[in-house]
Amino acid sequence: MNELDITLPFSESEIDYDNYTFSLLCLCTMHKIIKNPEFIKNEIDKIFVENANQYSKREKSSLPIKTAREIYNSILYTSDVYLRSLNNDYCAVQTLCRTKFDLIILKGQQIIMQYFEESRLIFKKAFELKFNFNVYEYQYVMNTAFDIFYKNYSARFNAQDICASIDYPLINMQAYEVKLKGVIFIHYYYTAIYLENKFLKLFDEKKIEAVLKAYGKIYSSDYRNLHINLAEPVFLNLIGGILSDRGFSLDFCVNDIKVIECRYSYMNENEIKQTVEKIFCEYSCKINDNEVFQYIKKNISWFASQLHIHLNNETISNFIPAI
Repeated sequence: MNELDITLPFSESEIDYDNYTFSLLCLCTMHKIIKNPEFIKNEIDKIFVENANQYSKREKSSLPIKTAREIYNSILYTSDVYLRSLNNDYCAVQTLCRTKFDLIILKGQQIIMQYFEESRLIFKKAFELKFNFNVYEYQYVMNTAFDIFYKNYSARFNAQDICASIDYPLINMQAYEVKLKGVIFIHYYYTAIYLENKFLKLFDEKKIEAVLKAYGKIYSSDYRNLHINLAEPVFLNLIGGILSDRGFSLDFCVNDIKVIECRYSYMNENEIKQTVEKIFCEYSCKINDNEVFQYIKKNISWFASQLHIHLNNETISNFIPAI
């Protein structure tokens, strides 16, 4: 029925990883790996009919088109979760060809429920470290968004959704730039929030607020009116201070701008990156948490790129908030 060689007849670039199952089915049909694609389609349709009946509590009235589409997409997403967990396109195709689709869905749901439970625990830890800074988007994701997700999420009917509006950005990343869906998005997002809260807890709240106010002045605004991530200005001030011999503190001030200009203006972007990474790593003991350290460290490349630009434009004061 289904034939599969040791290598796939299509490349990674041809696969739509955001719609993994559907993309693999199309490619496998096109390359005749799957001889009877209708068989798999019929299996999906059977699961859809059963889920739709459960959703409507087996009433005979038809579902709204939007709801029906969500239920169908939920099935495909659940399959995506399991097939992507194999971390190998060949294995995913092999599984798709040789495993009953309802078993793929069952395994996908098991992974989803594991993410769901882990997300609850991660959020709980993040919430315990919550700050009271009056930034609306931050307070919303801490006080409201997760509860909405947790109450409304269904691994069967809307597994691909997050059921809440999340706009609060992460360090150097808008929420919409996180290319994940459903509970996997929630798991990634609140892990990041937890690590950022943990990072912020290394510093005195009054110092943090002073940095946030300085950041607001860059945009001639109160920081509470800006669409900002709380940890990002703190990260910028910290690295600025480290580079100007302030140590592991939030003491970077206007006078330190000249120090950075004198030391780093002659360097190219890669040299800045290597230097910043080296100096930052010397302070790993101050963070004393490898997960937090690695999370913060991954933003060094972005910092180096922006510092290089602002050095060339002589606009560091518009980049690093100085108290």
